[in-house]
Amino acid sequence: MESGESSIAGIPHFTDLLLEVCGTPLNATVDENSIWDFQTSMSFKTGLATWAFKWSPVGCTREVDLDIRFEVFLSSDARQVAVTKLSITASRDCNAIVTDLLDGRGAVRSTVTRKGLDAGAATIYAEVKPYGMEDVVAFLVSRVDFTSPGVDHASRRDASALTYIDSHGATVGQTYDVRLTALSETTLFKYVGIASSDHFPDPEATARDASSSAAAIGWSKLLDAHIQVVRKVMHPDLLADFARPDGSLPSNDLIRSMHIIAKTSAFYLCHNLLPTNGFQQNYTSISVGGLSSDSYAGKIFWDADIFMAPGIMASHPNLAKQIAQYRISRAPQAGRNAEALGYTAGSLIYPWTSSRLGECFDDSAKCTGYQYHLNTDIALSLVMLRNVSGDTKWFRDETLPVIDGIAQMLEQLVEYNALTGRWEVHGMTEPDEFYVC
Repeated sequence: MESGESSIAGIPHFTDLLLEVCGTPLNATVDENSIWDFQTSMSFKTGLATWAFKWSPVGCTREVDLDIRFEVFLSSDARQVAVTKLSITASRDCNAIVTDLLDGRGAVRSTVTRKGLDAGAATIYAEVKPYGMEDVVAFLVSRVDFTSPGVDHASRRDASALTYIDSHGATVGQTYDVRLTALSETTLFKYVGIASSDHFPDPEATARDASSSAAAIGWSKLLDAHIQVVRKVMHPDLLADFARPDGSLPSNDLIRSMHIIAKTSAFYLCHNLLPTNGFQQNYTSISVGGLSSDSYAGKIFWDADIFMAPGIMASHPNLAKQIAQYRISRAPQAGRNAEALGYTAGSLIYPWTSSRLGECFDDSAKCTGYQYHLNTDIALSLVMLRNVSGDTKWFRDETLPVIDGIAQMLEQLVEYNALTGRWEVHGMTEPDEFYVC
């Protein structure tokens, strides 16, 4: 047992490039009637998200129509890098304001320790720590690159004076004046470096180097490298396919849905795990809603072992192994859980929702009187991965002690009922899908 329970901690939202024209900001408050021809897409072949639309700012005294296009990717090649591209074409000459923002509202359950604008550089930064974790930090650096004329670099200023910028303590932004020339595309790039002390000894240096290196490499080469990695992960030979031999899909809606789900599920499962090389702590598993959700407070649920891992075991065993390694790395804590609950030495018991350390708590991370099936789910998942990967040495050295510890706990948990002639577990609930953490 440990002294405190941990939940997922957020970082500032980092892909924002905000636009203001004629005093009208393009954000969630924009008049929906001023937006038309809206299109959005997420490519599971390239990992590129795109939003494209037309906008007529209501504050303009003379009508101005703008073609807006946002493109964003989180690099699968340089995993500390996120890139945003904003393309703007105006129907007539006009002035605009562009803001590079790290939006602190994303930093849930986190405390900002540092933030600001770097002097003499087009960069902003923020450092945050999870609540109650003084030895863990995440650092973000964002820089902007303007390849089009019309940007007044000398106008750079702190964005906090803008009324539509949220006042959250972790929010920081830099603002520039931009002159948009009629029918000429203005392109802006944002390169963000992100690192935490969970994986890097100096997260600030890592984040700053990632941001500057990305800017030096540029959008096109970064995107090409990212796409190459995505294509390897999403290679057709590694994905379930419900198409006919000629590539067409049947008209059956169920088959079409299964075809889509097979692709999207593989993408999200694989990209919520760390690369197989270059990291020392590939023991992250997958929380209920993935990295972009704080569902169940971002904790690891039994779904990861028995529903998610099997989906990529055969196609991506090295990635699936991270889900197993998460349980193996928490086995010492599972042993302490069992000892505190009166089980014999060598027994293991895992909480139904598991966080950084895998401790037991009476409310949202119960180990007893609740979903004991989690422990057998873990054991079954480990056996399935052995069968698929063929890695018997790993299974013997690292996995068998976990399975044995779970079996030892279950041996003491079950009780013989002389009336029914059966072995029973008391105080056990079925899966609770409606629990709110």
